[in-house]
Amino acid sequence: MRSRIRWIVGALSVAVALALGPSSADAFQTGVVRGTVTNANTGAPLGQVRIMLDGTNRSAVTNRNGEFTLRGVPDGQLTILAIRIGYSSSRANISVVGGVGQVNFQLSTAVVSLDEIVVTATGEQRKREIANGITRIDAPAAMEMAPPSIAAMIQGRAAGVQIINSSGTAGSGSRIRIRGSSSISLSNEPLLVVDGIRVESGASSSNIYNVGQSISRINDFNPEDIESIEIVKGPSAAALYGTAAANGVIIITTKRGRVGRPEWSFYMEQGIVDEITTFPNNFRGLDTLLVIDCRLSDVAAGGCTQNVLQMANPLESKTTSPIGQGRRQQYGLNVTGGTEDIQYYISGEWEVEDGVMELPTKTKDSIAALGV
Repeated sequence: MRSRIRWIVGALSVAVALALGPSSADAFQTGVVRGTVTNANTGAPLGQVRIMLDGTNRSAVTNRNGEFTLRGVPDGQLTILAIRIGYSSSRANISVVGGVGQVNFQLSTAVVSLDEIVVTATGEQRKREIANGITRIDAPAAMEMAPPSIAAMIQGRAAGVQIINSSGTAGSGSRIRIRGSSSISLSNEPLLVVDGIRVESGASSSNIYNVGQSISRINDFNPEDIESIEIVKGPSAAALYGTAAANGVIIITTKRGRVGRPEWSFYMEQGIVDEITTFPNNFRGLDTLLVIDCRLSDVAAGGCTQNVLQMANPLESKTTSPIGQGRRQQYGLNVTGGTEDIQYYISGEWEVEDGVMELPTKTKDSIAALGV
């Protein structure tokens, strides 16, 4: 019985082969593509290069001599790809005739972006391994598009960070909130760390030139001296810097000296501060017959008749208005350089800004007349 089954299977195999004919048998025949891969700069053979037939999953890998054999390719016009990490990929169009094809590749080295390293309180870590949300701001690039303050450089460049102006007075600071306010009674100010040193940045900070105004210590730093700003968000920030970092952390890294000849940089800024608001006029109605002020309510009650209308605007008058024209000035100089043993970066800045509020001209003249 078993011999009969084997004879039937063999007969069916022969019948199928005869039915398919020679053209179908040729379809199962596959060709090969051979070649070598070398370094375009040195000419040295490259191993571990992936050779692929475009549009299929057929591939091969070069040996240490840079040689490869790609099997299972059909005849005709084909596209072969050569790929290896650290090198630019390459492709070639070849013709495979009679089941044989030949192609050689020369790959050029390419720059590969390495994992970004972030320095935290626990040491250096790869950015992808950090559970905290970290936003890094390139200070020199941000300065080209932002006003000259660190708070303005952060504004709009970090998700979840809000910059709120405390007032419109010149020299007043800004409130910084990372992911909103987390407490009603406690401080919501983020922790400020400059070159690894914690800096006071609370709302209770004071300044002799801004009596009664809330200032921000973060704007005391010169943006020209800042290399980068990192903002750390998330509950895990407290594990790195303590409970004071529950509202987030702003890490400022200043510029460092570098090896080379001294390079000097000077910058200057001047500007005018204007109040662009237009203030409405004030009006007063008079009854000259009764020599009294005549309000509309008095007119409705029949107590008087408005026959004179007076207009005054003390805020628009040059003699009585306390609003003038302010001015901003900023001058800075820095130098960097050094040797292999000692590098230095030294900078200095002078900055002053006058607001638009001042004594009215009439008051100034009165004081001058008194000889004070």
